[in-house]
Amino acid sequence: MSGTALDSFMQLKSIDPNFINASGEPCIVEEECIKGIVKQLGFDADDDNALLTYYQEEETRHWLSLLPPVSVFQQSASYELEVHLPIDFVTDQLVYRVTTEAGLQMDELLTAADFPLLAVNEISDVEFQLYSVTLPVQLDLGYHHLALLEVGNEEPLAVMHLIITPDVCYQSAQIQKDKKVVSTNISLAHLTADKSETNLLDSIKVQALPELWTDLYHLDLTAVAEFKHYKTAQDVLKNLNDLTDYDAITVIKAKLDVLRVLFDGFNKQEPQNVKDAFSTFITDGGIDLKQQASFDALHHQFLSENKLTDYLNWPADFQSYSSQGTQNWIAENKQEIVFWQYCYWVVKQQFEALETLIESQGTTLKYYQQVVIGASKNSFKMWANSDVYCQGINIKAPLDWPMTLNQSVEYSPLIPDQLYRSGYQAFIKLLQSSMKRTRVLHIKHIAALLRLWWVPESAQREQGAFVYYNVYDMLNLLTLESIRNQCVVVIDAEESLPEGMHELLLEAGVYSSSLFDFR
Repeated sequence: MSGTALDSFMQLKSIDPNFINASGEPCIVEEECIKGIVKQLGFDADDDNALLTYYQEEETRHWLSLLPPVSVFQQSASYELEVHLPIDFVTDQLVYRVTTEAGLQMDELLTAADFPLLAVNEISDVEFQLYSVTLPVQLDLGYHHLALLEVGNEEPLAVMHLIITPDVCYQSAQIQKDKKVVSTNISLAHLTADKSETNLLDSIKVQALPELWTDLYHLDLTAVAEFKHYKTAQDVLKNLNDLTDYDAITVIKAKLDVLRVLFDGFNKQEPQNVKDAFSTFITDGGIDLKQQASFDALHHQFLSENKLTDYLNWPADFQSYSSQGTQNWIAENKQEIVFWQYCYWVVKQQFEALETLIESQGTTLKYYQQVVIGASKNSFKMWANSDVYCQGINIKAPLDWPMTLNQSVEYSPLIPDQLYRSGYQAFIKLLQSSMKRTRVLHIKHIAALLRLWWVPESAQREQGAFVYYNVYDMLNLLTLESIRNQCVVVIDAEESLPEGMHELLLEAGVYSSSLFDFR
C-alpha cells in the first residue's frame, strides 16, 4: 500500500489492508478498494493534503484532550489512566474526581510526575507529556464519570466516561452444572393470538418497517387492560379477523387503530396509580424512548401520507433526530409522541407476561433474542445515531468466507473512532435494548467485536477490507450488560473466528449453541 497520507488515515480509521483468507493464505487488499471505503467515510483518498491535514488535526486533538473520551476497565483495586498534561501541570497536585453512577463523589489528589512518563510532544510551542497515572479507588460495576480539576477550581480541565466491568458474562447455573442444555427453539411468529399468526414477517414490506411495528404485529390486543371496555376496538379487531385477503401492513394499521382507541380510554379512565406507572416508564426510558417514539411517529406519518418507508426518502429536514425540522415537529406533536410511548409500554407489559409464563414452566433459558452488531439501513438506530454509523457501507464477508449474516437485509457498521469518541454509547444502547426483555442473547457474527469486512454499497464482496474495533473494550461492555440483565450470551458454534478470538470468548464466559433439526 503506497502513500504516507493514506497509510496514516487508514491507521486512524482502523482499516487494515492485510488479512488471512479462509485458506490460511496472506492477502493484501487492492488500493482502489481502500479508496472506496475512504470515500464512504467522507474523504477523497486521492487528496494527500486533505488526508494528512486530517491526521495532524486528530493527533493534535488527541494530545490536547487531557483525558481520553472513555476508559473501560475490568473491576480492580486501582486503574491505570493515560493523562496528557502541559508541562506546567505535571508537578502540580490535581484532583481526580470520580462521580459514580449512584451519585457518590470520590476525590484523589495525584501528581502526574510521580508516575511513569510515556511520551512527549510539542504543540504550538507548548510541551505536552503523557503519563500513566494510577487511580487507587474501589468502584462498583457500572458507568461512572471522571473529572480532572485544579485544586480550588470547580471547572473541570477534562472529563471522561469511566466504565467498570466484570471479567465474565452472566453464567447460567443450569449450564454450569450440566455443561450443556438442550432446548426447543420456537419462533414468536408462531405464538400470536390473532390474524397475524400467519408468518407474514418474511415479506419485504415488514423487513423495511421499524422494530416496534413487528412487535405490534405480534401484539395480543385482547390482553390489553382497556380492550374489554371498548366495543369500537373490539369491532376493529373482529373486522380484521374476518378478512380473507390481507397483508402485514393491514394487520399493523388495524392494530394501531385499536391502540389509539385504547390510549384515549387509558387517559380518561385508568386509575392514577396506573398512569403513574406509565409516567415512570417514560421517565426511565429517557431520551432513548423519546427518540424511538419520535421515529415511529414520523414513520407512520410519512407512510400514511406518501408511502415513504425509507427515512432517507423523507424530507431532508427530517432525516435525523437532531435536525431542526424533526425537533420542531416533536414540539408541535407532543401527544402523538406519548401515544407511541404508550405502544412501547403495552409491548413491554406483554413481554413481561411472556417471561412470567415461561418462568412458570420451569424452563432453563427462557426467552431468546438475536442481535447483529450493526444497523439495518432503514432503522431507528441509523436515524438517531447517524454520526457513528457509516451509511454508505455494507457489512459482508470476504469472498471465500461463509456468510454469517442474513444478506437479504443490509447492515451498516459502527465507525470505530466515532464510537470510541462517543463513549461507546451506540453499542451500549444496542446491548441494553436487546437484553432488557430477554434472558438469552444470541449475537450473530460475534467476530464483529474485533473486525468487520466493510464493502461500499455499490461494490462487490471482494472489494472490501477489514476495519478493526477495540475487542477488549467491546467484550468488557458485553460482560457488564450481561451481568446487569442476567442475560446469557451465546454465539453460533459453527461460526469461523479470527485467530485468538475463541480464547477471548471462552475467558469472557460466552456460550456457543448449535441448531439441531429433528424433522
